[in-house]
Amino acid sequence: MSVDHLRTRNLSLRAILRVLAAFTISGSYSVGQGMDEENKPLASVPLELHEDIPFLRVQINDSQPLWFNVDSGAGACVIDKTTAKALKIPSEGELQGTGAGAGTFAYAVAKDVRLTTGPLSFKVDQLRVIDLSGVPTPKDRKLAGLFGYDFFQQYIVALDYDKSVMSVYDPKTFIYRGKGEALPLTFKKKVPFIRGRIQVPGKAAVQHEWLVDSGSADALNDELLAESEGEKKRLTGGRGLGKEFEILQATADRVELGRFQFPSVIGFSGGMKIGGGLLKYFTVVFDYPSQRMILEPNRRYSE
Repeated sequence: MSVDHLRTRNLSLRAILRVLAAFTISGSYSVGQGMDEENKPLASVPLELHEDIPFLRVQINDSQPLWFNVDSGAGACVIDKTTAKALKIPSEGELQGTGAGAGTFAYAVAKDVRLTTGPLSFKVDQLRVIDLSGVPTPKDRKLAGLFGYDFFQQYIVALDYDKSVMSVYDPKTFIYRGKGEALPLTFKKKVPFIRGRIQVPGKAAVQHEWLVDSGSADALNDELLAESEGEKKRLTGGRGLGKEFEILQATADRVELGRFQFPSVIGFSGGMKIGGGLLKYFTVVFDYPSQRMILEPNRRYSE
């Protein structure tokens, strides 16, 4: 999701299953083969993955733990409008943003808010306050906010989709020695983009640029899918923020990210991004300070 570009969240989120019993954020975890003893994390916290979207518990100032998404597609950290009101967090401004749907939505700004997950605590100078009630979430959980750009740009963030763990490292001391592949990131409106290749039925393979959106359940969104000569299905997209619009579901013959190849990828038109449906095959290391993303394949990739 992006916030000035706030969210490419989509219809797949409608299928989010019920979250399992609540957990306590504690304990010790290890992430990825490249995370050796010299790369001791500042914090490692458990994730709950639902439809390949990472959820975790976060305290807002001194609140009780609340549910957040770890969302690389968010151009800022976000708190739900109702949650901000309940916690008596003041906000100001009447601004407009764009989301997954057509049109715009309103948001305000709360200043100097502290977010804490496990032993990690950081202050957000300008936290976006947005009505998240239209964003589909598990039935027994209320989405209180999003860990977006303000979080990612401060740290090295490793999401281990196999072990359901997020580890956070200090950029000043982090050295990656694993067997994963580092791919360059570019940033537009504070959200990361990566380049890869796609081929659809009846078309030659081409290189495209995609938003990397850990807050999306989809494997792929690409406008080339609408031009596929293979089977297509009309669906409704744009759920979350903004108005709904029509999209097409189709299957790409092949998607490539660096040396990693994925055959027969089901995706949707209506945007240009990759999400949890592909990221789940890796420990994904987001290194915003070095403008790179490291993909370290997990056991799912070889299955």
